[in-house]
Amino acid sequence: MTSTGTERTPRRETPGTPTDPAAAQPAKSEGAAFRLLLFGVGARVYGCDIADIREIVPNRPATRLPGAPDHVRGLINLRGTIVTVVDLARRIDGGEARPDGSIILVDRGSRQVGLLVDDVRDVQPVASDRFETATDDLSRGGLVRGLGHLDDGVVIVLDVLWLVGQIVG
Repeated sequence: MTSTGTERTPRRETPGTPTDPAAAQPAKSEGAAFRLLLFGVGARVYGCDIADIREIVPNRPATRLPGAPDHVRGLINLRGTIVTVVDLARRIDGGEARPDGSIILVDRGSRQVGLLVDDVRDVQPVASDRFETATDDLSRGGLVRGLGHLDDGVVIVLDVLWLVGQIVG
C-alpha cells in the first residue's frame, strides 16, 4: 500500500477532558498541509480542521431549552437525530448569528452538536509551517487552537472538539 502523504493520524482524546491547546494542533507530518473550513462569525473569519466536521446544513428554528446558557440556541431534529445548536457568535463575543446562517455539525461520541455561524466560506489547505499554536493567554481557555496564515490573511483556528465537549460533557 502506497502513501499519498495526505493521511491524518486521528486525534486521541479522553472523554470529558478538555483538549490541551498545545497538544490540539492538527495531526500532520513535517511540512504537510491540513484543511481548514473557513466560516464567518460577525465581522471575523474563523476556521476549524475540516476533519472534525460531519456536515453543514442550513439554519432552522430551534426549540429553546429552559435554563440553558444564552449561547445554546436550542434543539433541532435533524433526520431523526436530536442536535443541540450553539450560536457561535454568542459564545465568542456576545453577538448573534444571522438567521440565514448555516449549522456546522460536529460529532462527539454518539452525540451531535451544531455550531450556528453566519456563513460558510471555503476550505483551504494550511501548511504546518503556516500554523501558529495558541499560547495559553490567547487560547481563551481552550477554544482557540491557533492562527492559520493564509495567502489572503490570518484566520483564528477554533478547537471545535473542545467546544463541543463543553456542551455535551
